[in-house]
Amino acid sequence: MRPLRPSLSQSLRALPQRRAYATPTAAPVSAPQAGGTSSPALYCKSLVQRLDYSAFLASYFYPPPLRDGYFALRALNIELATVKDSVSRELIGQMRMQFWRDSIRAVYEGRPPQQPVALALRDAMRRAPIPEDLIQQMIDARDEDLTSSTPPTLESLHSTLSSTSTALLHLQLSLLTPSLPPSLEPHLPLFKSALSHIGLSTGLATLLRALPYNASKRRMVLPADLTAAHGVVQEEVFRFGGDLPGEGKEGLRNAVWEFATEANDQLIAARGEMGILKGERVPREVMPVFLAAVPTQSYLSRLESVDFDAFDPSLQVRHWRLAWDTWRTWRRRDF
Repeated sequence: MRPLRPSLSQSLRALPQRRAYATPTAAPVSAPQAGGTSSPALYCKSLVQRLDYSAFLASYFYPPPLRDGYFALRALNIELATVKDSVSRELIGQMRMQFWRDSIRAVYEGRPPQQPVALALRDAMRRAPIPEDLIQQMIDARDEDLTSSTPPTLESLHSTLSSTSTALLHLQLSLLTPSLPPSLEPHLPLFKSALSHIGLSTGLATLLRALPYNASKRRMVLPADLTAAHGVVQEEVFRFGGDLPGEGKEGLRNAVWEFATEANDQLIAARGEMGILKGERVPREVMPVFLAAVPTQSYLSRLESVDFDAFDPSLQVRHWRLAWDTWRTWRRRDF
C-alpha cells in the first residue's frame, strides 16, 4: 500500500523543512477577428476572452476606465506565451521576440507599430505609468524559454516565473496605483511581495495544468531533480502519459504532489503576508489583482480531488464554479 500524501491544506505544517513563500505553453490558435488595429481594445478583450477565460472573469472587477489597459497587458502575455508553439523553428521564435522588444520600445517612444496589442498598450500608458522594464523582462524570459529544456530544479523555475507570472501581476498593480488613496501608498511594497508569491503559485499551477500538453510535445515541465527523486522516467511520461507502467504512475503522482505543494505553499505565504490567515481583508482598491489566486486555488483543489493525477481529463475542462468563486472572493476580499 502506498503512503498517504498529506493534504495540500496542511502543506506548510506537514513539511516544516520546506521554504514558505505563472502561464502555460498553449497550443497555437488563430487570432480573433474582432477589433484589429481599428479597435485595439476590442481585439485584446476578444483574445483574452478566448484564451485566458479566468483573466477575463477578473476583468469585471477592475475599474471600467482601466479595463482596456488590463486587457492589453493580458493580451501581451498571451502573444508572448504562444510564440513557442506557433513557430516551426527556434530562429523564427527569436525573431518574433525581437519584434516585441522593438515594438515595446517604440510604444514608449511614442511611435507604436500598427499592431493592436501595441496600440492598446499605448492607450493604457496614457492612464497609468506602466513600467517598461517589467515588459522587457517578460519578453527576455519568454525568449530564453524558446531554447530551454527540462528545468533542473524547482528553484531554477522561480527565476523564470518571477520574470513572467509575477511580472505580469506587478504590471496589473501598476494600472491601479495612480488611483490608490494616499493611505495605501506605503503598503505598495507589501502588495508587491504578496503578489510575487501569487505569481509563483500561479506559474507553477499553470505548468502543472499544461503537463499533458507538453508531454505530448515531448517536453517535461517537472524539474529533473523532482522526477529523479520519485523514479519518474521522462521517456515513459512522453509515451504513456499518466498511465505509466509499474511504479512509474505512483512516482509521477508523488512528483506532481510535491510540485503542487510548492504552489500551495506560495499561496499560503501570500495569505500570511496580507494577514488573511488572521482574518484581515485585502483592500478593495487592489483586490482585482489578487483575484489571480482564484483559478490557481481552484485547480490545486481539483488536482487533489483526483489524487494528483495531472492527466485526469476533468482537469482540462473549465470549472463550472470559477465565475462564482471569483465573485465570492471579491466580496470576501480574501483569497
